[in-house]
Amino acid sequence: MRSQSTQNPNLKIFLEANGKRLSLTLANTRAAQALLKLLPIECRLKDYGGFEKVGPLGARLPSDDTWIEALAGDVLLYTGNQIVLMLGTNAWNYTRLGRIDDVRGLAQTLGPAGVTIKITTQYNEEVQNQRNQMFRLRANGQFPS
Repeated sequence: MRSQSTQNPNLKIFLEANGKRLSLTLANTRAAQALLKLLPIECRLKDYGGFEKVGPLGARLPSDDTWIEALAGDVLLYTGNQIVLMLGTNAWNYTRLGRIDDVRGLAQTLGPAGVTIKITTQYNEEVQNQRNQMFRLRANGQFPS
């Protein structure tokens, strides 16, 4: 099965690595919903073959593995308890968790060796606070519509 868009554009989370924050759109899967409930989490990933970073989630998620031709930027679940960040391509049985929205510079951000990542919803809250402030200003006539 070729990597395809099964993302839910309303479900954004954020991945932080080496001081950079990347937005990630969650897939419409049971595993992605379960991951969302675990957040925030921190994981230590190891390089595997130069085409992916893999590490334990610290929890088991529901898996619906299918044969996927994964692409750079895909975020996948492997063996029900390992998170995989794709830097290249690979075909294997995975469960889709989501996709990094902008993969430019992804390999440089994650580096050539192991990396610690943090996955959070925090940035969403910041954006929501900004939107709420804008709506309050607009309601008070202080911000043009």
